[in-house]
Amino acid sequence: MNRNAITPEQAALIVGTVLESAEGKGEQKVTTLIGQPRDGVWAGLLSKMAREQREELGLVKAENADLKARLERLEGLVKDRPYLTASTEPVLSKVEGPVQ
Repeated sequence: MNRNAITPEQAALIVGTVLESAEGKGEQKVTTLIGQPRDGVWAGLLSKMAREQREELGLVKAENADLKARLERLEGLVKDRPYLTASTEPVLSKVEGPVQ
């Protein structure tokens, strides 16, 4: 199995490391090490997870910057138009019937 394609759940099931590959169909004999540390597998998984998290964080930061800029523009529009910040009571008092 490709070391870069292993999920954390699959990594927990690893009992050894293969030292060679075999070609052809069907069962093949290969040399393996059983019970050896799996630090390389976990290091690869953690590296992949960290890379994905950095990419996602970059997207979140960009979206946050965009939202902040949009909010600042909206606040500027409201600041320049004081009637937008006025109480809504005069408008609601003109509504016929009970206000909910």
